Amino acid sequence: MKVLYRIMSGIVVLLFGITLTVLILLAALSTSYISVDAFEHTFYVKDSVLLNFLTVVLLAAIGQFVKKSSRFLEWEKKLATQDRLFGKIKWSLLFLVFLMGIVIVFGTQYIPGADQYSVVSAAWELRVGEYTMYEKDGYMAFYPHQAGLVVILYLLSFIFGNFNYIVFELLNVAGTVIICKALSEITGFFCKSRIEELEVIVLGILFLPLTFYDTFVYGNILGLAFALVAFRHAILFDRTYHIKHAAASAICIGTAIFIKNNYLIFLLGMFCYIILELIRKREKRLLILAALGILAFLSFTYSGRKWIEHKTGESLENGMSSWSYIAMGLHDSDMWGYGWFDGYNYFSYVNNDYNPEIQAEVSKEDIKDSLKKFESNGMWTYTFFSHKIASEWNNPTFQSLWVGQVRNSSILMGPVIKYVYSAEGSNKIAKYLDRLQFVILFGVLLNVVVNIKKRQELEEMILYITFLGGFLFHLFWEAKGQYTFSYFVLLFPCTVRGFSSLGEWIKMVKMEMRGRKLAGVCAVGIVLFAGSLILSQMDMVKSLYADTDSYKEHIALHTRKKILPDGEYTICPKMVEAYQIDLDEMNVVITDQSEDNDKNVRLHTYEGETRIRFLQTDWYLDSSNGLHVQEIVPADSQEWTLQKTGENEYYILQGEYALTYDESQNQVTMSGITGKENQKWRIK
Repeated sequence: MKVLYRIMSGIVVLLFGITLTVLILLAALSTSYISVDAFEHTFYVKDSVLLNFLTVVLLAAIGQFVKKSSRFLEWEKKLATQDRLFGKIKWSLLFLVFLMGIVIVFGTQYIPGADQYSVVSAAWELRVGEYTMYEKDGYMAFYPHQAGLVVILYLLSFIFGNFNYIVFELLNVAGTVIICKALSEITGFFCKSRIEELEVIVLGILFLPLTFYDTFVYGNILGLAFALVAFRHAILFDRTYHIKHAAASAICIGTAIFIKNNYLIFLLGMFCYIILELIRKREKRLLILAALGILAFLSFTYSGRKWIEHKTGESLENGMSSWSYIAMGLHDSDMWGYGWFDGYNYFSYVNNDYNPEIQAEVSKEDIKDSLKKFESNGMWTYTFFSHKIASEWNNPTFQSLWVGQVRNSSILMGPVIKYVYSAEGSNKIAKYLDRLQFVILFGVLLNVVVNIKKRQELEEMILYITFLGGFLFHLFWEAKGQYTFSYFVLLFPCTVRGFSSLGEWIKMVKMEMRGRKLAGVCAVGIVLFAGSLILSQMDMVKSLYADTDSYKEHIALHTRKKILPDGEYTICPKMVEAYQIDLDEMNVVITDQSEDNDKNVRLHTYEGETRIRFLQTDWYLDSSNGLHVQEIVPADSQEWTLQKTGENEYYILQGEYALTYDESQNQVTMSGITGKENQKWRIK
């Protein structure tokens, strides 16, 4: 059995190492940036191989210098023996995580949109007894896996009311604290020094997407918090066989999946870990954990859906077939990218009369077509999967800023927070996170190489298996950076252990065996560095940074600045320049321009946002509750972003919406950004 365990765990480590090497090479060569507009377009941008590796060397050198100091060694001894001191520092760091979350939640107060808004609305319908979203063509009938999140929002509404998204965001803040605490405690299972447990929390602070996702009302943070607590109790049960840990682990993983279906992969990761431990220990009590995990998952999921069905009288048994998500994940689109959302799952469900069985068969045929294309063209297979992997795993922000950039806020944000989410500010943060991402990945590789002989005895195997599961799953499923974010966080304990283990080896470099191993680690680094430089010059790799110039143009285009001087203007639809936006009593209309071409609006720009006031009135163009006018109010519904598209030609934007000329009705409306001619305006 020991041989079988070594073989199976060795396969896991090998696959993980290969996956990690691919991600490191991608991160060294290029970076994937998400657009700052609603198009969700990925730019593949050239990165600096030299700067990435120099950052790792510099941080490793600083770390070793600090750890050699007498003061550090003294603190390490104190922390090892003084539980109270360790607790104070640990909770101080966790309090900092909490404060960062509070600042970002109250500083942004973003209004949920898209799927976030839909689940909040579905919870509201449960309260008021209107069940349109649960009918055959309603949102919940399409996405029944959202039932758990809807139930939680419904229960919260009894105390905090409906559409009180701030409450859920504050729960996210608590979830982020729990994530950092759980990661720290999991680190303590396989690291010798308490310093490393604290370093994981520090890494959670430095990894800003963890904080930025506190504004996301979609269950990602809360689900991850419960999943990591489940991992912690699973490891404790593996060590102690106390039934309370098995029960706690099962309840937490069941809750994680109840909140967000994606965390089913974490449950599968636990099962694989249990199987390995069964082989190694031959301890049948581990089956208790597996049984309770399955029971919690099935009972929580079933009860949530059945309760909603009982309340609404509508069935949640169908929903879009999972095969449609895989089919979509193998699509390519100039607009949507490699494997990203293109609406296939939705339209194939509608076009097949909302029948998931028929949709599944259609999707399987679509998948076969994609596989045939891959089989017949090896270069296309490489291009597709290299770009898909890069777009979802090599995006250093993991879309954490984007989910706010395309939303409106219920407040006028302060200049600091507004800058963070601006094109210019988010670009600088993404560049910082780009370096941090490479450091994290390289630290994990150090952990794999340095501790290769010890791997079979360590609980961190559960992190490796789950990360691998997420990577393999999203090779074929719909791609999104927000999906892979949860798996990347699992690497924190591993990277801390990697750099710490390197330090231990350097201390023992005079020993012959350790010297050889250290030389091996250096050789791995040199090979990766040289390989990255060589790969960067190959034609087949250059497409991974082909958007370098266009990304710079994109950021320059969206950088908020005073596009036009304050003054009086006329705004005309580009399609019919003889017309202009005007005011008829309280209605925004399209009229013929006056013979004298009199200006009829005044533009005033503050911090890159423009207000549009109609002359001879106190009325400002406002998008709240439909396009209209009202007196000046402190809300971003009156703040417009001008984006230049040509000579005297502009988009007039708010979040993911644009001022649009409806030629058929000869009126001005708000609609999603399309980039079409009817969204371009002459301002003169």
